[in-house]
Amino acid sequence: MEFDPAFLTNLNTQLGSFLPSLLGAILILIAGWVVAAIAASITKRLLLRVNFDNRLAAAFVPVGSTARPPVEQWSATLVFWIIMIFAIVAFLNALRLDVVSQPLNNFLQQIFNYLPRLGGAALLVVVAWLLASFVKLLVTRGLTRFGLDEKLNTASAEATSEAVDPAGQPLREPIKEPVGDSPFLLSETLGNVLYW
Repeated sequence: MEFDPAFLTNLNTQLGSFLPSLLGAILILIAGWVVAAIAASITKRLLLRVNFDNRLAAAFVPVGSTARPPVEQWSATLVFWIIMIFAIVAFLNALRLDVVSQPLNNFLQQIFNYLPRLGGAALLVVVAWLLASFVKLLVTRGLTRFGLDEKLNTASAEATSEAVDPAGQPLREPIKEPVGDSPFLLSETLGNVLYW
């Protein structure tokens, strides 16, 4: 078997044209990984600092449960993989593997076509929460300033202290506890009803 110099020349030409695109694709993938890791870290730190996600998650966790969902980690992982999908698509496009990158492009396009709807829904939830909080605050403070709880406690204390049995004896000793110490505050209850 004899060595063909044309084969070596052809291999050198093909490698010379493919090697720069391979190195560029690897650099794109590494840069995408670095950007994704940084963005995930920033997302996690920001959510830990803001604490809004924990309050939102607490609404879905049963009362008395000590388990706290790791919303920060989930969000950071989601950001990481969305950026990595972009990096993988860019990597495949740099290698001219359109057959593989096209389904990923379609997937990303569907996700980003749906994002405005999610953003609109999130904005609607925030506006509804702000409005409900404002109404609760307004009703609670208004009824507290009006003195509804104190008036009801006083009326209740008078009614129980004036109750008599058929023989004319008081059913109960007069209430001597302070008026504002009732565990049941109607103003808070009405505020919570309007909030929810």
